[in-house]
Amino acid sequence: MIEEYLKLGEINRLKIIKKTPQGFYLSSLDGDTVLLPNRYITSQMKIGDEIEVFISSDSEDRYVATTTVPKYKYGEFGVFRVADVTKFGAFVDWGLPKNLFVPLSTQKRHLKKGDFVIGKIKYDEKTDRLYLDAKIGRNLIPAKTFKENDEVEILVLA
Repeated sequence: MIEEYLKLGEINRLKIIKKTPQGFYLSSLDGDTVLLPNRYITSQMKIGDEIEVFISSDSEDRYVATTTVPKYKYGEFGVFRVADVTKFGAFVDWGLPKNLFVPLSTQKRHLKKGDFVIGKIKYDEKTDRLYLDAKIGRNLIPAKTFKENDEVEILVLA
């Protein structure tokens, strides 16, 4: 079943509806469309197929689909390598062509190129963008609901 809405930072199941010189256009049930660029198209894909893609944004902040899934998705914690630093913040490699932004306001310490940083991928409603929040303390939830022998995922901090 195809997705009802496009979900930024997540894997979406969408329908191929149109071929253009730039790639395939994919559609959700509500009619939103997103481009799957040619570099991600395989010879098996055809109009009418439902495919799973990851939704991110391009350099012009338009939603774009990719068959590449990054190391971490929206809402997840992870360890990231700093790829670049600007006066506004840093950019970390998360496995996609466009690096993920880490605003200065979400950095625990000023990052340098090559550093590793732990953070959580979050969504900014004002800019309609994903970003990395490296102030992890404010993203932790007390483990009050766990019981003995519950299976959990952990990230060890040193």
